[in-house]
Amino acid sequence: SATKDNMDLVIVTLNDGITPLDKEIPELPDEGGEEPSPLPAGTIYISVTGDDAKDGSSEANAIASFARAVEIASNRTTRNATVYVLNGDYTTSMVEDNKTSLTIIGQEKGKVTIHGTGNYIFSVNNPNLEWKFENLDFVGISSTGTSAALKLWDASNYTLNNCNFRDIKAKYGVDISSKGYVTVTNVVLENITAATSSAASFQVGAAGVYNIDNLIIRNCNLDKTYAATTPTTYLRSIFYVNNDAAVVK
Repeated sequence: SATKDNMDLVIVTLNDGITPLDKEIPELPDEGGEEPSPLPAGTIYISVTGDDAKDGSSEANAIASFARAVEIASNRTTRNATVYVLNGDYTTSMVEDNKTSLTIIGQEKGKVTIHGTGNYIFSVNNPNLEWKFENLDFVGISSTGTSAALKLWDASNYTLNNCNFRDIKAKYGVDISSKGYVTVTNVVLENITAATSSAASFQVGAAGVYNIDNLIIRNCNLDKTYAATTPTTYLRSIFYVNNDAAVVK
C-alpha cells in the first residue's frame, strides 16, 4: 500500500447521519500578519474590472480572465509567469493548459473567490511544469461527470497553499495525479458533494511524492438523490490514495 508517514490530516463528519466527532475542529492559523513577498518582474495582473485587450503588466493594465493569463504566459520564451489576482469574485469556464508554468497568487487570503462553470476550474496535464496556487477560494463546480475544482496530472510539480475548496458538487474536490512533487499546506475542503460513483473529496492518483500539512476536510458526503436512484453507487473515500506507489507524507 502507499506510504503515509507523519501526514497531518484532519477528517471530520461526513454529514451522513452518523454521529459526528465530538472534538473541536482546529482552525488554520491566521496568516494575515505576514508581509507579502515582492512580486517578480513580468507579473500578470488580473482584476474584476480588468480588460483582456490589455497586457496585464500592472494593476492599471490588469486583464480580466485566467485564460488570457495563460495565453500571455504561453507566448513568452520561458513559458512561465506569476499571476497576481486582485481581491474579488471571478467566474470562469474550464482553464486548460499543457505547456506553461504558473504561480497564481490571490491578493489576500479569503478575498479571492473563483467560481467554476465547467467540469473543472483548472485542468493541467503535461510533464515538467510547475503550478502553484495560493490564497484562492474555489467554489461552484456542479457536475455529475468526471470533474473537480482542480485536475492536476502528469509528471509536474504542484503546490497548494492557503486555499479553500467549498460548495462543490463533482466527482472530486481536488484530483492530483502527479508523478512529480506535490505540496499541500493550509488547505480546507468543505461541503464537497460527490455527484457520481467511486468519488473522493481529495484524490491522490499517481506515483508522486505528496507532502501534506494542515489539510482539513469537513462536511463532505455522497449526493443522496444520486445514491437513491443508482443503487450501485458509493463514495470511495474522503481522502483516497489511488496508487500503491504514491508516497504521502
